Amino acid sequence: MPSRSNKRGVIILFVVVTIVLVVVLTAVMLNIIKSQSRIVHHQVNRIRAYYADKAGMVLAFENLRKGIWIQDNTAINYYCINGAVDDGSVTGVPPITCLQTYIDADILCDAITPCKVQIGILPKSTPGINGTAKLRIKTDYKMQ
Repeated sequence: MPSRSNKRGVIILFVVVTIVLVVVLTAVMLNIIKSQSRIVHHQVNRIRAYYADKAGMVLAFENLRKGIWIQDNTAINYYCINGAVDDGSVTGVPPITCLQTYIDADILCDAITPCKVQIGILPKSTPGINGTAKLRIKTDYKMQ
């Protein structure tokens, strides 16, 4: 017949093993939640940047249609919303000069940071479909 102290030892061992298992499972679950949160945050920022690009595209269409912006014969004309993406802050990427910069605090890439949208109108020597202007639109978004 086992003594009382042996029963207590088995119970204490069972409790310790149970606590360790709960702690390990909790850590794994928290790690999965943190990873999923980061993925969702990144995806939301990508979607915001996508729609910021769409806003830049609509602005370019409208300004080209009205004749406010021009398509050069030889150079790319850059227009920007909230500043240039290629502003010289990245090594190896030459800075561009925006002919006109619009400030729009409603175009956000995350909860508080406005997106920079850079709209390039390619020269007439590289026409688009049916002689239309080719656009090159670039947006920055932060991957955190």
